[in-house]
Amino acid sequence: MQQPANLLPSQLGSNPLGAVANLIAAIDRAQANPDDLYITKGAKGNENAIWPGPGRNELTYRDQTKTPNVAVPFYGSQNISLWDYDSGSSDDLLGSITMKEEERGLGVLAKVAFSVQEGSVYYVFYRVD
Repeated sequence: MQQPANLLPSQLGSNPLGAVANLIAAIDRAQANPDDLYITKGAKGNENAIWPGPGRNELTYRDQTKTPNVAVPFYGSQNISLWDYDSGSSDDLLGSITMKEEERGLGVLAKVAFSVQEGSVYYVFYRVD
């Protein structure tokens, strides 16, 4: 399955937004088990977690909202990665977003962090001050 960002307009049909929304909903339905969520500035491993804290993760169910309220100083751009902690194997990347310095002053922004392989879709809301 191709990621929505890699689909050609002709592959989306007459309603591109609806097609992407349906794809995201299908991914969400397929993956009902909870994630052991932690967030990093890119590096794998919950020892690098900026939320909920180094060496920690938080059980997160489908349709659940989390409010990390974390400040991340950066210049230029900064990657934020969402991970699923796995004690018996390598942690899984659930998705990532990139915050950019030029987004400063635009208010609250939303980006989608997703992984087709993991069947995960997270809406990440943030602002750049």
